[in-house]
Amino acid sequence: MLKQPANRLALLSAMRWFPVGLVIPVLVLLLGARGLPINTVGQIMAVYGVVTLLLELPTGGLADSWGRRKVIVASALMLGLGLGLLALSGSTAVILVGVGVLGAARALSSGPVESWFVDSMRGADHAMIESGLARGQVAESLGLGVGSVIGGLLPRLGSELPQTGGGFLALSIPFAIAAVMTIAFAIAAWLLVTDERQRVKARLRSTVAAAVRQAAGRSQVRRVMLVAGCLGIVLSGIEVARPERLRGPGRGPDAGFGVYGLLTAAAFGVAALGAGLSTRLPGRRAKVAAVAFVIAALAVLLVSAPSLSVAGAGFLLVYLMVGLQGPVMAGLLHSRVDSSVRATMMSVESLALQAGGAMASVAVGALAAAFGLIGGFGFVAAAGLVAALILVRDLVSSQAQQS
Repeated sequence: MLKQPANRLALLSAMRWFPVGLVIPVLVLLLGARGLPINTVGQIMAVYGVVTLLLELPTGGLADSWGRRKVIVASALMLGLGLGLLALSGSTAVILVGVGVLGAARALSSGPVESWFVDSMRGADHAMIESGLARGQVAESLGLGVGSVIGGLLPRLGSELPQTGGGFLALSIPFAIAAVMTIAFAIAAWLLVTDERQRVKARLRSTVAAAVRQAAGRSQVRRVMLVAGCLGIVLSGIEVARPERLRGPGRGPDAGFGVYGLLTAAAFGVAALGAGLSTRLPGRRAKVAAVAFVIAALAVLLVSAPSLSVAGAGFLLVYLMVGLQGPVMAGLLHSRVDSSVRATMMSVESLALQAGGAMASVAVGALAAAFGLIGGFGFVAAAGLVAALILVRDLVSSQAQQS
């Protein structure tokens, strides 16, 4: 079964993201149980984002120049170290180090597994590669979803453990289990990520420079990056406004928390469903992704509806469309870049995604304050429509080149 690269990709994707899912619902709760005020928690999480941002390109270049398997294993071990530090220590300094290590692990893991898979499929047609990518994204979403459900329940096993303070708490249990699972992932990656012998070693600086030149100089690649930026606006924008929308006017800050948690788990599930459906739909791949972004834009507007049930359905529809376009856009990117910079190019795409997310974090809040939630959601919906227009332009350009 595991002789097929697509099966290996699915297993590795699930093993990589299931531990992350375990800690998603309890991370902020654990930091609060350590006695950290909410503003400090926000600053600590900002460290994670800054570290990831700064290391994104260098670590992508490292995967291309040093080898994908080595970087995957290093990422897994760093992830386990960071989780272990958070599980065991209540010191703010140690927590900062742990979060920084998690950011470095996240940067290291941006693209090496997927890049290894695409390179291992030399000679396969594009449809087969995209089908494998879809299988990997289904496994990733399911790993996150199932992990988040289990992670929210695990602290109940520690009823006899301390609930607050330093040391090992009940809320530390998901982190400890996740840390152990990252070691299992590192072993699996070392055994399953093979066929690296044909990689041509290169200097890190030249690899990163070549990737940046391709991203800026190739119009087809540039359009993929612009779509990634729009996707970042959609994902971050809807997350910024969603908690306020679920509370509803005049309700307390804890109102809607249960719905919020259920929707988070369900979002991962429908994203997996969308990824699974993506390769089964007829038509040109760019057209499929364009339609997905149009539907996502309309669904974003549903999230602003007065009815909470309609808003929740709109939110899930957004994630269904996000899952649907994921394998398509991944396939388009991999078909347009050179193998020598494949992982680095995925880091460039990740930077574009984060840039869009940062823009949304600022713009959505400001527009919502000025014009109400519909103003913020309108900006997010517009980003989805822009992504669709870019993909239509891409489709027209591809047809013109073929004629």
